[in-house]
Amino acid sequence: MRVMLTVSPAGEVTKAEPGNAGDLLKFWPALQKEILEWKFTPFEKDGTATTAAVEEYISLVPPERFPTRHLTAPALRPNSRITMRLNRSVCYGRCPSYTVTVSGAEIIFDGDAFVSATGRHTAKVDPNEVRKLAKQFVAADFYSMDPEYRAGVTDNPTYTLSISIDGQTKQVTDYVGAWVGMPAVITALEDDVDALAQTDRWIKEKSEMH
Repeated sequence: MRVMLTVSPAGEVTKAEPGNAGDLLKFWPALQKEILEWKFTPFEKDGTATTAAVEEYISLVPPERFPTRHLTAPALRPNSRITMRLNRSVCYGRCPSYTVTVSGAEIIFDGDAFVSATGRHTAKVDPNEVRKLAKQFVAADFYSMDPEYRAGVTDNPTYTLSISIDGQTKQVTDYVGAWVGMPAVITALEDDVDALAQTDRWIKEKSEMH
């Protein structure tokens, strides 16, 4: 939903109006109440705080759809074999496309498109950190999640996340999953795999890292 805001010199939203939202207008009364509580860093003109007209977009998503059937995740033992893999596909644009695999003490990055380092690259990782992230997958009930959360839209990237613990593998496909109730923890785990593997070093140009 597109919204037009008036922001005071103090950074307070003093006026909020919806754009052409169609059926979404039914949500406007509740949204407007929340939006009027937003605070912005004051906008300045020639060094002086000023009133500003701001255009924002709000994504309205359904409630999270948590698993109704819970599967027991494999036990994490001190010597468990753990592999986590994240694939991000291209989109209608310049979405970075790559696969990163974290296994044991090794990271393998396979860059496909719109990354600064294409091809295969490897790095070391602390096995204790791998185990710690695997515990987060288990705590999030990842093994009970639906195998796929797919919105009925086009031109977006597909994210595929999987974990294998002692040969027991669970994979989840996320195609704009938040729009169909995918639990937010899946997006968090995707980002956590990226963070553990430090994929930015292969995705972004050095000038973007600062």
